[in-house]
Amino acid sequence: AQCEQLTDIALEHLKGAPLTYVDFEGCEQLTDKALESLKGMLLTYVNFSSCGKLTDNALEYLKGMPLTEVDFAFCKKLTKKALQDFKCRYVR
Repeated sequence: AQCEQLTDIALEHLKGAPLTYVDFEGCEQLTDKALESLKGMLLTYVNFSSCGKLTDNALEYLKGMPLTEVDFAFCKKLTKKALQDFKCRYVR
């Protein structure tokens, strides 16, 4: 991805889209609000590595999805405890 200028507003347009895979690696402008737009989707794979503005609150919006793989590498505001509590066996 590496879309450094992609913002939360852009993700609002994905609401309800029949996606199962999203890759927003390096999209440094995304915040927790961006993940709120994905709530309720049937995503199986998400990559938010190097999205440094995401916090523990962002994980709440992904709960209930049929995720099999997620990547939050280099998301410095996410705590290890929050990632462990997220209970996805593929968290990196």
